[in-house]
Amino acid sequence: MKIEPHTLSSLFKDPSFGKSSQIQIPIYQRKYCWNSKIVKQLYNDLVFNGTSFGHHIGKLFFQKKLASRVCIDGQQRLTTLLIGICALRDAALELVDSEKILDEIHSYIFVKSVDLKKLQEEYLSSEDKYAKASEIAKNVSRLIPSHDDRVSNIEILIGFKGDQTNLLQNSNMHNTRQIFYKIFKSQLVKQQVNSLAIVKSSLIPILTINGKFVIIEYEESEINAQECFGERYDVGKSNQILFYIKTPGIDLSYSDLIKNHLLSKLDETKQIANL
Repeated sequence: MKIEPHTLSSLFKDPSFGKSSQIQIPIYQRKYCWNSKIVKQLYNDLVFNGTSFGHHIGKLFFQKKLASRVCIDGQQRLTTLLIGICALRDAALELVDSEKILDEIHSYIFVKSVDLKKLQEEYLSSEDKYAKASEIAKNVSRLIPSHDDRVSNIEILIGFKGDQTNLLQNSNMHNTRQIFYKIFKSQLVKQQVNSLAIVKSSLIPILTINGKFVIIEYEESEINAQECFGERYDVGKSNQILFYIKTPGIDLSYSDLIKNHLLSKLDETKQIANL
């Protein structure tokens, strides 16, 4: 088991994590559910508490699997930060030279260089939006969303606005993007002469440096259900950890925990069929 302090920036630049490593949300995880109040509080904490020593936003639990990490806990916080980065990109592209910021911003949300316009055209022309979103997620996205969030998340990732496609499938996700977009657009309009400098020196660091978290990364073999809960409990290894961690945000309900436990025992095809 490895326990390390990180920011979003240091995590994605860590050689042990890997430039092309992806973070996978289990396909059966609950939908993104952060509301406006929680998102705005996180942003304010990052701005006002994050400049000197950083704002602690909790723990992220990863289970290491080959070239990816499975995010067992921290989905909501991680998704919120990455939606914020997408919203910053969208606001900035309207006001600054895109070529000077896209590579840096996209290094946080994609695992390799992409052509946004091409991705958008391919997505819009596809008949099966979920299948196309899954393809994009697995090929280029830093974060592979859960089943219920995949379409909405990928549409935000490739730069669609809320009135263009299917974002109302997850109104919380759309609202989070709108909150960040309006904040960043307002700040950039006020500082339009120096907007590029503001993006690079202030706004990107708010999301990628000001937030501090502890990464707890483990192999499946390192979590022993018998040690944690005794022989009478048969708890899936990737879910048992959820029973004894406490982090900011909206708690998992008991029904979520039971669902996660049952579905974790199935392969991906059966997980989707039983959602």
